[in-house]
Amino acid sequence: MSWIQDVKNTRERAERLSAAGDLPGAAAAYNELSEIWLAAASQSFSPEDRRIRMDESLRNRELAKRCKSGISPVAPHSGGAGETPSNPSTPGNANGTIGKIRAQLSNDDIGKMLIAQVDGFAQTSSVTWDDIGGQDALISDLKKALASAVVKYPEGIKREASGDILMVGPPGTGKTMLAAALANSICLDGMTGRFYNVGLAGLKGHYQGNTEKAISLLYETARENSPALVFMDEIDSLCTSRGQGVDASGRAILGVMLSEMDGMAKKNSDPHASFVLTVAATNTPWSLDPALLSRFGENRVLVAAPAAKGRREILRKLLIEQGYQLEKESDLDWLAEDKQTAGYSGRDLRSLTSVAKRSMEMEMNPQLSQWKDLKEVAGTEVKLRPLKHSDFTAALKRVPPSITEETMTNFIRWCEDPNYRPTAK
Repeated sequence: MSWIQDVKNTRERAERLSAAGDLPGAAAAYNELSEIWLAAASQSFSPEDRRIRMDESLRNRELAKRCKSGISPVAPHSGGAGETPSNPSTPGNANGTIGKIRAQLSNDDIGKMLIAQVDGFAQTSSVTWDDIGGQDALISDLKKALASAVVKYPEGIKREASGDILMVGPPGTGKTMLAAALANSICLDGMTGRFYNVGLAGLKGHYQGNTEKAISLLYETARENSPALVFMDEIDSLCTSRGQGVDASGRAILGVMLSEMDGMAKKNSDPHASFVLTVAATNTPWSLDPALLSRFGENRVLVAAPAAKGRREILRKLLIEQGYQLEKESDLDWLAEDKQTAGYSGRDLRSLTSVAKRSMEMEMNPQLSQWKDLKEVAGTEVKLRPLKHSDFTAALKRVPPSITEETMTNFIRWCEDPNYRPTAK
């Protein structure tokens, strides 16, 4: 396993730099080591093994922070890569401790299940702003929201700005990708932001009270891995308005969410405290509780279906930047026109181009569907030709737009007036 050797080499480098007094270099090495452990955790299918690797990631993250602040770190764990720390119930950070909530949950099987779920949300993000096409104005709004959480105002000026962001809009418009780019752009005190892509289905426990515990554990873990971004897609499934018949359990979940977000808003105003940004997304913003909406302040952004210029940029990334050729370059402009792809989300455009590509590939390589033994085609180089106008015409018939004018009107009206509710049909 190459990652084990990477752990060994990076740890030795970090220790060598620390012993030589090069604390900035040691901080970078420990941060790199933390990322290696995080990647290894994401590849593990064993909850226990994943927890151990996440603890190692967290511990090295803390060592990096200590080096960055000019404090000589404690001696790192001397065991081999992949080994269980000497006391697996209390691995944790550079001080040899773990979070209070994690320590409590590690004492029973259900708690360990919740720990494994939360640790499984951690990801490394390689998405950059350049990977996202057709959303320049939106990207500018997101950057402003993030910057508002870290800038300093003149003495005597009091302004609360947590930076937490709510993205609203139809499915398939790229909200997750935008959140990943945000996470990748957070770099404070030499630390790259951690990305917690929260699956709310996994966050909801099967027993009453588990979801609240999981939320608290999630934010505790994010604080310990600061800077971090917590992304909650379809947050409406977790925090529906209390006026919509929500039971006691739902109210308790909402209460914990509000409490955690309030706590992070206060901590984020202190540059020396943990920095955790909450980014939520929803397809039905009108169903969210008003108290939750208020936590996002003015940072509520509409992720709309791309306009013609945006669609052209997305199509260019999906076709030209992926190495495919067009018989006529003008087809890119034609395909982006409202008459052809109005109402297509980024996901729709991906499906559209995939259908066109696959149709062309099958035409040029009929053997791909006529083999008796897979060995007949394994390793065969696929023949390609430039994509024709007819390829796209056929794909348009197979892949319809998913976003209607009425759908976008509902989102626009809600952004103008949060009290707006679409008429039920």
